[in-house]
Amino acid sequence: MREIKFRIWNKKLNEMRFVESIEFNSNFEPFFIIDHKHDSCYSDDFILMQYTGIKIDNQDLYGHDIVQDFINNKCYEVIWDKYGGMWLFNPVGTEGEAIDYYEFEDKASSGTIIVGNRYENPELLEGEE
Repeated sequence: MREIKFRIWNKKLNEMRFVESIEFNSNFEPFFIIDHKHDSCYSDDFILMQYTGIKIDNQDLYGHDIVQDFINNKCYEVIWDKYGGMWLFNPVGTEGEAIDYYEFEDKASSGTIIVGNRYENPELLEGEE
């Protein structure tokens, strides 16, 4: 069984934080977070990202992380497909369809690393339409 964990992008602080606790509203939507620094914030102030259960180069991979395959010189953003119920790797700045983890694993080289994420490193998404 994979570990369930989350992190948030705190919009007010412009800072990534790891989640200690989440409170949900009656619609089962997260609305209140306490982070690893024991600060709290409401849903208008954060973007929630879930751990994918995947490690790349011994680092935890979260939704909206950006990975780069240096051998094939491609970057992908990790996104959640709510209709397919799976994590996808969406090519950044190039044409092409998002691929699932197994196809990504087949195409990617051992030179794949996490280079950043959508919120701390928006420049990595330049060229995205």
